[in-house]
Amino acid sequence: MNDDGDINAYGIFQDNDDLASGRSGGEGRVKQVKFKMKLLTYMAGIGGFLFGYDTGVISGAMLPIRDYFNLSNEKEEIIVSCTVLSAFLASLVGGSLNSTYGRRLTLLLAAGFFVFGSLILGLAWDFWSLFLGRLTLGVGIGLASLTSPLYIAEVAL
Repeated sequence: MNDDGDINAYGIFQDNDDLASGRSGGEGRVKQVKFKMKLLTYMAGIGGFLFGYDTGVISGAMLPIRDYFNLSNEKEEIIVSCTVLSAFLASLVGGSLNSTYGRRLTLLLAAGFFVFGSLILGLAWDFWSLFLGRLTLGVGIGLASLTSPLYIAEVAL
């Protein structure tokens, strides 16, 4: 291809030093790919972690939230369980989103739901804003919980 190297039969660039020594690819490239794989796996794995983390956080946060917003027992139950319900419903839709738009875009959409839900919860002023924020987080959790394992498996191939 040029003086510095060539493309082998597998479409991998090899520099002249690799060709002369008989190596199949640059060692630096292998290290770079391994690092990126580990980073992608770690980042995608966080999506599965979020469901358990959210459950633990809300159980500890409900006492001050109940007092601040003067919530009844029924409203507390709704705030806690609406996230699980919206995560379930989002996971049902997530399969179609994954097939249609791909894993990466679906994970980015889930991240958008996380950001938007967190903003709503950070600015919550009453029961309904809490409810909307928790529903939005649930959609992000459902999409991420479904898509993260798929994305990790595909990237590992």
